[in-house]
Amino acid sequence: MQLAYALESSLPGDSLESGDGRIVIRLDGRGVASFVRVHAGERLLRYRWRGRLRLGAESFFFQEGLADLYARARYGELKVAPDGGSVLVGLRDEALQRIEPPGEGQAAPAGRR
Repeated sequence: MQLAYALESSLPGDSLESGDGRIVIRLDGRGVASFVRVHAGERLLRYRWRGRLRLGAESFFFQEGLADLYARARYGELKVAPDGGSVLVGLRDEALQRIEPPGEGQAAPAGRR
């Protein structure tokens, strides 16, 4: 049996790229999908709703004695996969500069050793 999906007839064939792509769909109250638009390379970020919106890592662990350094953090730096999954890879300050711990042989932040 060859299947033909009704959704296919609502797709704008002239705006689809050859090869593979993604479309955005909407489900109605019965769970039946309808075409919304062709996914045009927007960045996707997966979220989870657990009584509140959760976008990714909610904790950042750092070496003891570096609390003052990381207190300057205003942004989380995420690597985002094509499927929208993310991994926290660092923190950034108000000027979007990456916050890095002192390297081997460098002095720790003032007041911390």
